[in-house]
Amino acid sequence: MKYSLVLKTNSGSVSNIMIGEALQSEFQSLLHKIKPTKTVFITDETMVKSLHTYCSPDNKSVFILNSGESEKNFDSLKRIIQFFFDQQIDKKSLVVAFGGGVVTDITGFAASIFYRGVSTLYVPTTLLAQVDAAIGGKNTINFNDTKNVLGTIRQPNHILIDINLLHSLPRRQINSGMAEIIKYGIGFAEELFSYIESLKKIDTKAFLHLVRRSAEIKVKVVAKDQDESGGERKLLNLGHTLGHAIEAQKNQKLAHGEAISIGIMFAAFISEDLGHIAKKDLERIRESLEKFALPTRAYFDVKIALENILHDKKKAGESIDFIAIKKIGHSYIQRLTLVELSAYLSQFSL
Repeated sequence: MKYSLVLKTNSGSVSNIMIGEALQSEFQSLLHKIKPTKTVFITDETMVKSLHTYCSPDNKSVFILNSGESEKNFDSLKRIIQFFFDQQIDKKSLVVAFGGGVVTDITGFAASIFYRGVSTLYVPTTLLAQVDAAIGGKNTINFNDTKNVLGTIRQPNHILIDINLLHSLPRRQINSGMAEIIKYGIGFAEELFSYIESLKKIDTKAFLHLVRRSAEIKVKVVAKDQDESGGERKLLNLGHTLGHAIEAQKNQKLAHGEAISIGIMFAAFISEDLGHIAKKDLERIRESLEKFALPTRAYFDVKIALENILHDKKKAGESIDFIAIKKIGHSYIQRLTLVELSAYLSQFSL
């Protein structure tokens, strides 16, 4: 079964998304339809073998990143741009990102600034990338140990979300992606959250439903508010204020979804304190995260976390637009002063 979505933003840009199994033929059909002057591929060392199995590219047209979040930096960006230059790609060329969120983030950034924009096709290979990083057009790198400080917003022209690529992932990576899916359920769709609660196992049928529903939610939000000018797209950051702050702390070994899971629980903790969700709902959220072996509390240095939050995009002056939970299925923006946030962080840290 295959699903097609079209993300048409309020600025007029369009991203065509296909979700299904074994999409290699669709990949070839797209190349035939687009007829790029040249096609180049960006992947990482963990996915290069899968890339060659998927579409058999010429080795000379493939740029291989090291794996891991640390690759989202200026040096990697410069090397990718040098690769574009050496390959002599032009405005009618196609850049294919084959990998997880790090690959799609930095590839999208490089392609958006080379000749002021070269067409892109994403084949996200992790659950996290399929439901979040690859969709929405945020292209970014980290700076000074702070996540996603530099970047652009430019939609990928095409996204092929192939469920079959998920079957070889380690369980920890699947669980990390589930944190973002749970976020969609808590913040936007109670029926998705209930489905997750009732889930006994994650097979192909479940993957298809979880990925399709998550993609539908993100497409709907981004279509209305691509640049976060209206505030609705900020709601996608549920769990990310603390999550990103924890990720930025040196020597921490949490995966992205694991850090976001803690951030989601922090948002639930604040939301209960504000009187918006009941204790039973806080426990439902905790149980949904722990069902996928995701952490819900951790020790973190409150002072360092607050310093990291000072670089959060939602901060304005001495306050921040914190994403809180009105009820399961509905999130909202709660303005908190940094003093209030610091007090909550102190209460929440182990």
